[in-house]
Amino acid sequence: MKSQINVEKSYVLNAPLPNHGSTYTVISHQFVIDTTKQMLANSGFVITNEFYRANGQGQVAQGIYHIRPINISNDDDLANEKELGMMFAWTNSYDKSVRFQCALGAYVMACSNGMVCGELNYARKHTGNADQEVKSQISSQIKNAQKAFDRIRKDRDALRTITLTEKDQAELLGRMFFNEDLISARQMSTVKDEMEKPSFDYQADQDNAWAFYNHVTHSYKAVHPRTWLSDTKNFHDFITANVLNGMGITNTDSINTDDVVDSEEAEIQIEDEVNQLQEGMILPGFEHLGPQTDFPEPELETEVEEFTPVNTEMEMAREDNAEIAVNTAVEAPEIHIESDLEYTERVASIEGEPEKTDNDWSIDKAKEVEFPQQIDSSESEETPPAMEETYDLVKEQQADEEADMIKTEEIIEEKEEEIDDIIDETFDFEI
Repeated sequence: MKSQINVEKSYVLNAPLPNHGSTYTVISHQFVIDTTKQMLANSGFVITNEFYRANGQGQVAQGIYHIRPINISNDDDLANEKELGMMFAWTNSYDKSVRFQCALGAYVMACSNGMVCGELNYARKHTGNADQEVKSQISSQIKNAQKAFDRIRKDRDALRTITLTEKDQAELLGRMFFNEDLISARQMSTVKDEMEKPSFDYQADQDNAWAFYNHVTHSYKAVHPRTWLSDTKNFHDFITANVLNGMGITNTDSINTDDVVDSEEAEIQIEDEVNQLQEGMILPGFEHLGPQTDFPEPELETEVEEFTPVNTEMEMAREDNAEIAVNTAVEAPEIHIESDLEYTERVASIEGEPEKTDNDWSIDKAKEVEFPQQIDSSESEETPPAMEETYDLVKEQQADEEADMIKTEEIIEEKEEEIDDIIDETFDFEI
């Protein structure tokens, strides 16, 4: 079954609730939707449009709301803004693949591309009173809507003043792909198509930084709901650091999200240890208090990375091929072929004749050169029996080596075909 992306609200609401044990607090999609809408209304915002995205069974869901203040006429700048609108977005999961997240940002009216500031992102583990924490955080984020929107408008205005050549844009995309893991190969292809023939009119030249920004966020529309918020936020931070700061604009955010995340991680770790003790698990160093009951290992929540089966299979194939090459590349035993001198000396020692010295052999060699007609050609071409056996052994081993090499090449070809099949299957996969 292919993964869903854009879905109806009912699809999200009908997703089956999880059952991960007594320590797991379920944050339902229904709770997030109702709380978000209530908080927005209480804060004086109207929802002008809403979108929902989810995976195949709704285990990961996302809500995106286009909002505006009820009393927009009281703010001339906001009332005269014709390009950007305010946006609130959240991400929630039932399968523990991502923590609850919400953020205030903006959307581009021409194409609905999303923009998220780095400072407005919150994550919370589904334990304890997480549902009430989520409610509090949604309210807190909505209160910062004007601040986030003003910053994004300022960044938009700055991007419109910057020229990025095709080479500059290619360099930024390369760094995003190879160094920052901010874009996939398929998204790179989408950006390239947009650079050649844009799908929307951004009122900017193709070498303008604002146009480039929108080409990238347009490609993010196909990103999995699990990573859309973080990818959009991280891209904005990347552009701020590498494009805006390059012209002397600095980030003046007063909130250090790194400190917030670190403190949350420490809090979550303590909660995990307390939960383990409450469930009867014995921590290291306390084994003497009694026998340990066999409990299934708790599921640890980890950051979900982009699915890349091609690289994994190719790496396994390389390792297999390397192992095959090592196992099959058997070195032939060292074989010493006797020279005529050594052979004659060995025969002489067996038959009791005196061994010839190097000087005797030099004299004989000189005679062969001076009187070639005295040398019996049949005797000179005759190969000693011992040498014939050596030659046969060498030929036999060479034949074995050639057979092994042929077998190795066949195995490598099979592995390459398997890799090609995996690559084809991977690029056929649609999120």
